Amino acid sequence: MTELIKDKWLLIPTIILLGYLLIRFINQSSIINTFPLDYTNDWSSYITQLHFLRVCGFHEFCPYWYGGFVAFLTSAPGWPFFTYPLYMIVGNITAASYTALVLTYIISLLATIKIGKQLRFSKLRTMFLFAFYFGNSIAIGDFIRLGRVSSALSFALGLWVLYFILKYRDRKLTAGFLIIIPIYAALILTHYQEAFLFSISFLSLIAYKKSLVERGIIILSVLLALIATLFWTYPFAVDALSGTGGSILSSTQGNWVFKLDQKLLPTVIVSAIIPATFLIILAARLKNSSAWKSQLRFYLPIVLLAILFLTRISTSVPFLNNISPDPINMFILLFILILLLELREPLRSFKWIAVTGIFLISIASVTISHIHTPYFIKYGETEYGILDVLEHTDKPYLIFNPYQRTSYSNAYYSLGAVKYNLTTPAGWYPFIATKEQLSKLETIKERFENHDCIELKQKLEDVKTERIIGYGEYCLKLRYCGFKQIRYLKTHKIK
Repeated sequence: MTELIKDKWLLIPTIILLGYLLIRFINQSSIINTFPLDYTNDWSSYITQLHFLRVCGFHEFCPYWYGGFVAFLTSAPGWPFFTYPLYMIVGNITAASYTALVLTYIISLLATIKIGKQLRFSKLRTMFLFAFYFGNSIAIGDFIRLGRVSSALSFALGLWVLYFILKYRDRKLTAGFLIIIPIYAALILTHYQEAFLFSISFLSLIAYKKSLVERGIIILSVLLALIATLFWTYPFAVDALSGTGGSILSSTQGNWVFKLDQKLLPTVIVSAIIPATFLIILAARLKNSSAWKSQLRFYLPIVLLAILFLTRISTSVPFLNNISPDPINMFILLFILILLLELREPLRSFKWIAVTGIFLISIASVTISHIHTPYFIKYGETEYGILDVLEHTDKPYLIFNPYQRTSYSNAYYSLGAVKYNLTTPAGWYPFIATKEQLSKLETIKERFENHDCIELKQKLEDVKTERIIGYGEYCLKLRYCGFKQIRYLKTHKIK
């Protein structure tokens, strides 16, 4: 039987998605010479982690944020390790970070090509798989624009894990399978969310294999990868269980699917559509397969994940409730695309639905991304003014500023450390701070908002901070509390 969806129907969606992906990469290249300061911005946090690796080292005291913390005790070191050699070669931290993202996509493309060959896809089908997976609005928003580069690298590594899973699904395990050990170890060190999700692939292979020996080899490979990462995972676990500081695992990001926030509404909707679509397409694939029982065994762990996610039971499952919706959607989407491209005749009734859906979703994805995902934001008058103040700041500082799409306090805390070697009692990641430090910062925020000036000044002394940067109505509040203004935001001519 021939493919249900002919190659010719995939050409236009592939061109559209790859073209838009290229446009986004070109636009984001502005980061090479411009440190990102806007609100839609995880880039600055990862760039600063790379800086910390260079100036503080691994598991060494780092003074820049929250009055000091141990670098990489609670944050994963995979992406900084990956990017550090590029930083040493290029010498420009933002250029190295952007280059690392480009390299990540190249690694992902190579993995996709290997998966395509394993599944006997044509070159066009393989390119469609890559284009749809990395050119959709979720991937572009998360990986390129927002800069969740650790997640992007994790998916690149996860694709290679999946390649070895698929390669040895229907053949006896050989020594070549053991290559999966360092890849999976690197995935664990890069981002816990994707590492947990792609661990499900090992369950799929274990369920598919009938040989107890082969199942043992798979389990042993996973254990060896875990052992190889103990230099980071063990201190991380000890710190998380001690309760003295914050922890990534204390954040229940899975609960976002319940939020009625307008900004999260598209995510909530997609988080229902994707698992439901996977279950429908898998049913169609199994109906059309003579070996449906073995296929079902392979996909059973992913079916369970899709059901838990669709019914929102996942928000009550340990570890799953720590994973934000986007990685789960991206993980399930990967298998939707593989199953869809594997579908064969005679499912004619499904053919035009699939073909039309692929075309419309490609157009909709690009349109939604173009409208709702902002392009790179260059500096305006406010940004230039704050940068001027930062340049002339020589002591620990805090930033009190109203919400602005172009200016984000956390991004300035990053830039302050990277460019000006400045420290702050605040920072980017609350989970690297002690609970005591976070409590002090929360109190400072409350005292400032309530105009409790005497208490505010006392709390600032507690965190050893003498400099406050504020603008707009927040600057007026500082004047009300009697703070002495030592530098004004300069007005710059915007080119």
